Amino acid sequence: MNFFELHFKELTIFIFLFVCFNLASTASAQSGCDIITLPQSSSIHPKQRRLAQPRNGTEAKTNPPALLWPSDESDNVRYSVRLSKHPDFTEALLKTNLSWAMFNPHRRLDSGAWYWQYKSMHSGSDGSWSDVFSFIISDSTFVYDTPSIEEFVSACKSKHPRILVSAEALSDFRIRVQDSEEASIIIKQAEQYIGTPIPKERDGIPLKRGENYMQNRKFAMWASKGLAYKVHEQTDMLVKAYVLTGSEEYGLEAIRRAINVAHWNPEGVTSHEVNNFANAACLHLMALVYDSCYDLLTREQKQLVQEVLILRMHQEIDGFINNLESRSFAGHNWQHIIAQCLDACIALAGEDIPDEIREMGRTPDISHWLTYLYELWVNRVPTLGGDDGGWANGNYYFRTNYHTLVHVPKMLQQLTGFDFLDMPWYRNIPYFLIYTWPPGSYAAGFGDGLDRIQTPPLETIAFADILSRELRDSYASWYVEQCLKHTDQSLLGNDELRWYRLLSAKEPPPPVNDFSLPLSRCFPDIGVVAMHHDIASVPDNCMVTLRSSPYAQTHGHMHADQNAFNLLYGGKPMFYSSGYYITMGDPHTVDWYRQTLAKNSVTINGQGQPRSGDSFGWIPRFLNQTHMSYAVGDASNAYQGTGLTRFRRHIVFLRPDIVVIYDVLEADHHAHWQWHLHSSNDILKHSQDILTSANEYGHAKAKVLGSVPLNLSIHTDFNPKPVNWKQSRDDQGHLITHADQYHVSAETNEKTETMRYLAIIQISDKHKSLDTYLHKSNQSFQINNWTIQAGLKRDEKPFLQITNIAQRTGLSYNSYLKMQGKVIHAGNNAQTVMVEFINDTPRIQCTSDQLPKAAEYMLKIEQNTN
Repeated sequence: MNFFELHFKELTIFIFLFVCFNLASTASAQSGCDIITLPQSSSIHPKQRRLAQPRNGTEAKTNPPALLWPSDESDNVRYSVRLSKHPDFTEALLKTNLSWAMFNPHRRLDSGAWYWQYKSMHSGSDGSWSDVFSFIISDSTFVYDTPSIEEFVSACKSKHPRILVSAEALSDFRIRVQDSEEASIIIKQAEQYIGTPIPKERDGIPLKRGENYMQNRKFAMWASKGLAYKVHEQTDMLVKAYVLTGSEEYGLEAIRRAINVAHWNPEGVTSHEVNNFANAACLHLMALVYDSCYDLLTREQKQLVQEVLILRMHQEIDGFINNLESRSFAGHNWQHIIAQCLDACIALAGEDIPDEIREMGRTPDISHWLTYLYELWVNRVPTLGGDDGGWANGNYYFRTNYHTLVHVPKMLQQLTGFDFLDMPWYRNIPYFLIYTWPPGSYAAGFGDGLDRIQTPPLETIAFADILSRELRDSYASWYVEQCLKHTDQSLLGNDELRWYRLLSAKEPPPPVNDFSLPLSRCFPDIGVVAMHHDIASVPDNCMVTLRSSPYAQTHGHMHADQNAFNLLYGGKPMFYSSGYYITMGDPHTVDWYRQTLAKNSVTINGQGQPRSGDSFGWIPRFLNQTHMSYAVGDASNAYQGTGLTRFRRHIVFLRPDIVVIYDVLEADHHAHWQWHLHSSNDILKHSQDILTSANEYGHAKAKVLGSVPLNLSIHTDFNPKPVNWKQSRDDQGHLITHADQYHVSAETNEKTETMRYLAIIQISDKHKSLDTYLHKSNQSFQINNWTIQAGLKRDEKPFLQITNIAQRTGLSYNSYLKMQGKVIHAGNNAQTVMVEFINDTPRIQCTSDQLPKAAEYMLKIEQNTN
């Protein structure tokens, strides 16, 4: 029976479709408008907090929520905050004399509406209360009622050791791990440092000279960090060997190093001013020795370590308070330094600080620092993510946070008994890793370092292993198992997370036998979509990624790549972000590698997205079914100062081998538009609108069209060119060279206010031929069994329709769905509809714009204004 013959069965399906579409449309309309436009001057995650959160009656992320407000940069400012079920603040919880712009109630709140205010107080002034802010606690709000400040600080004053393992658990820990191969590795590494020379402070003076201030500054930073990290690594191994065995020779050797570092000049080559990583490493190694080797230290040694620890901590923590809680991100601090300062405060908690130290003029209040660092962690982690498990800085620099993201929550749990890993973000991290950095594959391709590593490194595998144990996640175990198949290493080779594998008595659960995750996933909190053909089989996998992130590119290691896509085949780049990460501040890194021009995105009049805290994007729509996946990126707010007012990118992955990219662009003036495509492989031009390329596993053909005639050009130039002035070498000791790459620009021949681009890319195994495009009309194309129609007339509304009669599936945006004579309306054409028939049963998805949770207050503001 023909699928679209008007039999009774088909008529029933038609009616069912019509009813479902209208129900979906009605539900969407009740939640707000179908297409959301955010103000050009807005920002979801500004570099420095501008608005108090939570606000405008939005549901709180957690119960209780973290209350945050803009920092007042005045000297000696103090804050008060009050929280109540009543808008007149009767029966309010009041907290006064806070030194920082944040507060956590640390107790579960009743369901319903809550109201809060804060005020800033300066010397001699009582200040005035802010506007009243409100939020909702529902029965389904995630409960994260962490231990109180008093409980935490009291727990930190327990018997030494406290950091690596608790004094109460020490004896059992030694017995449990005494035959462990991991413990043997630590002990063997520590043995090689017994009686050996200690690195000297002068080793932190750089031997190399650069050609300019930036290069000389970098050489000084690297020499400082190299010295501090070398002595930290030695001390860390010795301390851990002492904790594992109780043998004093390891403890005394660790003390010898700590005392040596204590005599270094805190304002010298390892100071905060030269390299904050170096300063933090120095204070941390002394904290580890103080805590773990406490009974071996003399009174004089303890006093010396206390004095230098406090001096070095002042260099870091003084800059944290009334600052970090309001900053979107501060990379080095969240990577290591906050955790290292927290360790140091815990080491000194409850200690009797001698009067000689207190007379230094900067009286330390360890409990005050402890309170701040604990509140900061509870309020702000994850700093670059939401509930979806993603990390906005990208896969490569996520690695630099693994130790801290394991060490701090496990140490806090050790002290208080509370499971700080039990939050949605941690539970979703394994899926972020699986989708954006599959085993044996390059990563999604966003952020610094994306060009450096071809497969998930050992530290990423070890991080997933810890998550599998702690979260009892079989997909995390699958990820570890599959990743290890692509490396000649084992987890035994990972130093960074070895201690936590020893601490954990939990074994990882068995890997999943049947990999049944959806083939695509959206991470809306960080603005990344990853679409796959076969995640579990890298050689056969086609991977499509899109980034349009609420986190703007001013943050850390992010790029000006809103609405950029990457396409991989067989785990290798086919069309990918271009350039090389030399180092922060390098001309090529700054002016090419991080720029929109170097991404598979769009520029206007040759201008890309500025490096600004307001240059954000977001993912309004995402749908996924068996035969196709669909996502929309909105970068309309990412091009300040260029005149661009609208940029929506629709990406559809038609499994197994076709990608459709449809761009809708508008400006406040007539402009030239450039559509960019890059590859480390050769790109050849076969006609005015056809390009081809290939990697070692597959080949691709791209057809690029526009609403006005295009000039399609290809070049291999970098401006500026990458230069290995660091003299970096690869694993074989050879100087690293930077190969040319291919860059395509599809530029308009005329200026226009409104522009549409359509790209149809076909990818296949290199041994299979690619299909021919059938150009049915100016706006309709056929390839294989797919019919693709897109609005390319700039004076008409944008639309996109894709159908496949053989697979009985279709997609429609801003139009209707027409399949073999049947016309199916969605009820509201501004929505996107996806239909797939499975055993004659229609599976229907219908969506309009959905804001990420961090931006929901923006819609509330707009509704309140209207």
